[in-house]
Amino acid sequence: ILFSIGIAFISGCVWGSAAIFLYPPHSQTYLVFILVLLALVPVAPIAALAVHMPHFYAYYLPCVLPFVFTMALRDSRAEHLTAVLLVMMMGATIAFATKYNKILTDAIRLRLLFSDQKDILQETSKLKTRFMASASHDLRQPLHAIGLFIESLRQQKTDKKTTYLVQKIEESTLSLRQMLNTLLDISRLDAGAIEVKCRDFPLHEILDKLQAEYAPLAAQKGLLLHYVPTRMLVYSDPGLLERLMRNLISNAIKYTRQGGVVIGCRRRRDRLRIQVVDSGMGIEAEDIKRIFKEYTQLQQSNYAPDKGLGLGLSIVDRLAALLEHQVEVQSVPGRGSIFSVTVACSRDQTALAMPAATISQPMQPFLSKINVLLLEDDRVVLDAMQSVLKIWGAQLVAGQNMEEVMGQISTADAKVDLLIIDYHLANEEKATQLIAKLETFLGYAFKVLIITGDTSPERIHEAHVHGHMLLHKPVEIEKLRTCLRYLVGEICV
Repeated sequence: ILFSIGIAFISGCVWGSAAIFLYPPHSQTYLVFILVLLALVPVAPIAALAVHMPHFYAYYLPCVLPFVFTMALRDSRAEHLTAVLLVMMMGATIAFATKYNKILTDAIRLRLLFSDQKDILQETSKLKTRFMASASHDLRQPLHAIGLFIESLRQQKTDKKTTYLVQKIEESTLSLRQMLNTLLDISRLDAGAIEVKCRDFPLHEILDKLQAEYAPLAAQKGLLLHYVPTRMLVYSDPGLLERLMRNLISNAIKYTRQGGVVIGCRRRRDRLRIQVVDSGMGIEAEDIKRIFKEYTQLQQSNYAPDKGLGLGLSIVDRLAALLEHQVEVQSVPGRGSIFSVTVACSRDQTALAMPAATISQPMQPFLSKINVLLLEDDRVVLDAMQSVLKIWGAQLVAGQNMEEVMGQISTADAKVDLLIIDYHLANEEKATQLIAKLETFLGYAFKVLIITGDTSPERIHEAHVHGHMLLHKPVEIEKLRTCLRYLVGEICV
């Protein structure tokens, strides 16, 4: 700093020396030059030098003071008056520079303060996400095991009373499963692990399914769920759009006491507006933007028996941004709300949007020719998973750690086709490291399905990068069956 201040001082002395060597002027040219020096040279660098006042003083004072003294020592009244004017100009310039320095210093201080606050908020958000993932892990383990045991019971020949009890157990786990899946959606969005795959598809494939799924739920509350069918083809990601619409329909039913919910579409040129209309409590105008923030639950919603976590509309907002769809809300308090999602229509509407054929799941064991290696450190979950995989026909090697299965693998004649592994095994490395060791030990690659209760964004991203399929506990049986069928299809290719 002292060096740069010295440079500024030398520069000011060079310009100030003009008062000694060029005054009094001997021609009009010199007079014009001196006027330019007095008018511009002292003032021009203020913006740069006033950032640090010592630099400003080091340059400005030796630049102007020689002219002041030179004029003051002359004999004429005009030159004395010029010296006075230069002193006044110095005072105004220094006052301006001081004020400019204060404004700039305050701006920099505020910027640094906001930067620190931004870092704190980002770190808080990360901690929140990790906390949610960790907190849900312990709940996912037993819930996952319950789902597997329910599937095993369902495959057994039971009387009507047992079947009824199995059904009730399954229903009792649905609410908790939905809550945990909502947390999982947030983790996936935070991890950036959701890949958008847009294509042209008939919209009724989604809406037919959602109407069939939510009509019984609406009927249980004494509500009517009315669906106006559509044959339009749209351009979007079917899976993500279904998740978005599922949240809107679920919310509409949840916060409607009487009347019903209507699902329909309106076309506007090359856009289609999908609308969910309810006769619920409505939303105040000042609350409309707030409802899309995480963990927001309006006071009017207190009557709802299942309010959830206040994440549904936050997921809607983030999915809509990911899909580049527009979400709009119209609401009248006490009368109901209209949630609209605008999507792009397919350019080719000539293709007939026929209803998708229902595919029934074959009852034969679809893993009968597949050698499965199962690693799960939770004994209850391990037993439940073995029970299901054996029903599905898998040739199974299972254990809670690597030591239990290495000997069995070494003596087995058949190759491992599929590894099903928990991400965290007790006192061992994470799944991706164990997978690499197994591939090195066996000398060949195999298909991998990671099943874990850890929903942190880092786990999702890591599995995505390594190309492994990942499911989160508790796993829905149909989803597990679908994923295994997909992997079996790749194995058999």
